[in-house]
Amino acid sequence: MKTKLLTLLLVIVMIFGIVAGCSTDDKSPAQTTPNKPTTSPTSEPSSPNEEDQEEDVSTSYPIVSDGSITLDIWYPLTQEIAPYTNDLAGGENYAWVQAMEKTGVKIKFIHPASATARENFQTMIVSGDMPDILNGASGYYTGGVDRAIEDGVFVLLNPYEPYMPNYMSWVNSTEANTKFAYTDEGNMGYIAQVYDRIQNPFAGYGIRQDWLDDLNLERPETIDEWTKVLTEFRDKKTNGHAPLDFYKTGFNPNTFFCGAYGVQGPGIYGGLGLYIQKDGVVECSVLGEQFRDYLVQMNRWFEDGLIDRDFIANGTSFSQPNMPRLSQNQSGAVPIMMSYAGEVFARMGTAEEGAIFSLVRPPKLSKSDPLYIAMKGVGEANLMNGGAVITTDCENPEVAVRFIDWFYGEEGALISNYGIEGVTFNYDENNRPVHTELLARNPEGMAPSAAQQRYLIHNGFVLLMLDRLEDNLDEYGREYIELWADRGIYNIVGNLTYTPEEGERYSVILSDMQTYVEEFAVKCIMGVLEINDSNWETFLRTMEEMREDECRAIIQSAYDRYLNR
Repeated sequence: MKTKLLTLLLVIVMIFGIVAGCSTDDKSPAQTTPNKPTTSPTSEPSSPNEEDQEEDVSTSYPIVSDGSITLDIWYPLTQEIAPYTNDLAGGENYAWVQAMEKTGVKIKFIHPASATARENFQTMIVSGDMPDILNGASGYYTGGVDRAIEDGVFVLLNPYEPYMPNYMSWVNSTEANTKFAYTDEGNMGYIAQVYDRIQNPFAGYGIRQDWLDDLNLERPETIDEWTKVLTEFRDKKTNGHAPLDFYKTGFNPNTFFCGAYGVQGPGIYGGLGLYIQKDGVVECSVLGEQFRDYLVQMNRWFEDGLIDRDFIANGTSFSQPNMPRLSQNQSGAVPIMMSYAGEVFARMGTAEEGAIFSLVRPPKLSKSDPLYIAMKGVGEANLMNGGAVITTDCENPEVAVRFIDWFYGEEGALISNYGIEGVTFNYDENNRPVHTELLARNPEGMAPSAAQQRYLIHNGFVLLMLDRLEDNLDEYGREYIELWADRGIYNIVGNLTYTPEEGERYSVILSDMQTYVEEFAVKCIMGVLEINDSNWETFLRTMEEMREDECRAIIQSAYDRYLNR
């Protein structure tokens, strides 16, 4: 691993190189849903006028023409795509093949499983042997991005901004984007995934709409309505099996169920694990009676045979529901992404013919309640956590930056999202790109999100066009735009960053607390631990001993800095 001194020398050399010969492009983002011919959108910033720009060798493509440069890219594979490929550069993925052809840069992928990506990252850190680019690892370094830069692990990207005009046009397009792109210290440590417009939350719960119709029931919106529907499903549809699939942590995506009580569960899919804010004041949501009330209700559902009794072992997730339960008509409500709504499971052969899953609003205790907490989606910015980190083991950081920036330009964005005309997309009567059946209704029964990963690019360092997601959704999937649109009033929204010292303490304390909270929740839900005053006091005392107050103070400071950034 390169030393901090080498990193500093590299930055100095780059700064002089930029001053001497590189031009910048501070115009607006490129058009994100290209028509044919290209026209400027009305709702997004207009494209740079390339005819008015002098050719600049630092931002033109191909980067090299002799195939002399290969970039090693660490790129975790999700459960959705892992059964179909073990190498995205192997030829079947049109976008990555085109990226190599257009940039002249070869790619060698390293594909750990996304479920163990964090552990794999830590192993690489210990070994001191890092690939050139890390996809989606910006939040994995203990101590945060600033510490990773200080320790000589992540490359400081500020000096390379002139080499990524496409990405920087998005960074500079709104105040929220600019705040998101930099740490409190003003460092850019990674190149974020960008959405062409603000995305709604993408995961929550789906419910068997055909069963609701058969039983003359409406989609539930409150906890009491959920109790009624799940009871009807158990008694009349699942042959006595518990109809609710549940996360093994005791919490669920989009903070379903716990969010109704004002509780933020552990993990990233819902906000900042455990913590909420009320009028700018940070609180730990699991320390109040609302968390105890949530556990009491979930325990009641479990004891009444409404929650899958093997939910720990079954390990369902919104991208990988429990297929055996689905196929045996035991699942009436499952964690789900919007791309799996409708008849997708039936087409995949994992649910009976005619099975339809519709999406459900995040539940409340009373319909008049505000939505306390919900998945953040992208929040206020077009940028999203993840994206690409360039490591200090990269011998050609300028090439790596230029390679990544290609995906944010008009050509790269079109290919990443839509692929090859006549193969993965065609232009419709309005000259809009539209996916072919290979992606929109895959002959192998793959969900659109899985097909997007297999043949094109779904997430990562990319300008993601939401039209290509939503065009492939049926009437049930498109309901996510309205049903999951609201943000929780207690959500902590923003790209919080921490000083190196804060980051180290925060990472350790929060990780330990989240593990403890999950274990406590599961025991309470399953009835292993009685939810009484004695056990509750023990829980609160343990959280105090784990230094919850210190963690909360760190988050409060980071949140205050973000608001004033």
